Amino acid sequence: MMLVLTTLPSYMSAESLASKILDAKLAACCSILRMERSMYRWKGKVRKESELLLMIKARKSSYPKLEAFIKKNHPHKCPEIVALAASKVSKDYKKWLYSETR
Repeated sequence: MMLVLTTLPSYMSAESLASKILDAKLAACCSILRMERSMYRWKGKVRKESELLLMIKARKSSYPKLEAFIKKNHPHKCPEIVALAASKVSKDYKKWLYSETR
C-alpha cells in the first residue's frame, strides 16, 4: 500500500479528482485535508496560495497508472505528486484496500 499526495486549488477540484480516481478504482480511499497556506517557488518567484491536500490510499502496483491519471485530470500544469510507501498497514485495512481496487 502507498499514500499518494497531491495539492489542489479548491474543494471542488479536490472532490472532482478524488471521485474520478475512485471511479477508476485506482484507489480505495481519498481524504481531502484543508491546508491554510502553501508557499512555493514557481518560475523564479515565491508564491503563496490556499490549497487542499488530497491523500490517496492505493496499491503500490497502481502508482504508474495513478500518476498518469493525476497528471491528465489535475488543473495544474505541474502538479505535486508525492508517493510514500506504507511500511506498516493493518491486515484488515490492506485486505479492504485490495478488494476495492484493481
